[in-house]
Amino acid sequence: MTKLELVFNEIKKEIEYSNKKFSPGFNSNQEWLGTLREEYKEFEDEIFMSKEVWKGNEKIKKEAIQVAAMAIKGILSLC
Repeated sequence: MTKLELVFNEIKKEIEYSNKKFSPGFNSNQEWLGTLREEYKEFEDEIFMSKEVWKGNEKIKKEAIQVAAMAIKGILSLC
């Protein structure tokens, strides 16, 4: 499996987890933006707090996957 496929699988799992925990889609643009903003803020905080090297930082990777997942979940909500 390529790195791209591995990352897409992690994003897909995050979307599936979010759909089970909350709802399968966003109910409004504002809900989407609020959720995406919250995930981005957590990603940003992790970047600024991290003292680890860039490559291999699992905390940053996890937050980035959550940002990507909420972006894609929002796009799917528009379909």
